[in-house]
Parts: sequence; C-alpha cells; structure tokens
Amino acid sequence: MDSLITSWQMVRKSLFVKLVFLPRKSALTFYLGRFPGKPALMKKLGKHRTSKACLYINKLDDVDLNVLKKIIDGAYKQPDDGKGC
Repeated sequence: MDSLITSWQMVRKSLFVKLVFLPRKSALTFYLGRFPGKPALMKKLGKHRTSKACLYINKLDDVDLNVLKKIIDGAYKQPDDGKGC
C-alpha cells in the first residue's frame, strides 16, 4: 500500500499545470501561476481584469502583445513551487 500512495503522490505532482488558455465568449482567459516580475508586467499589459489566478482580456487589441508574451513565457518557465497559483 505504501508504494501505491507514493506512486499516486508522484503522479499527482507531475500533473501540475503551468498555464491554461480558454477562449471564452466573454473574454480570453488565462490561468497563470506566480512568477517573479508578474505584478510589474500586469501593470504594463493594458486593459484587462484579474482574479486570484486568472487573467481576462476582452480583445487582443486592448493589450500590449509583447507584454502578454512575456507574461505567458514567465508563467510557463516558472518551476512548480508546490503552492499552486
């Protein structure tokens, strides 16, 4: 039984999602983790809304695409710290 629990813990840890993109009718939604520099980039992004782990963009024309790329890169490259979003 101990090996089964250990195996599940290993699988569970490997299922960490770093970034999710959902093109919803109401907004483009990004689920992002934390990474250094994120707050500063969010200030430069342009018109958007956020929640704890989500970034909502109505139209790509509303944001600076270079900044959005940096946010996506930062979220993807950040190693899992085990704390989630």
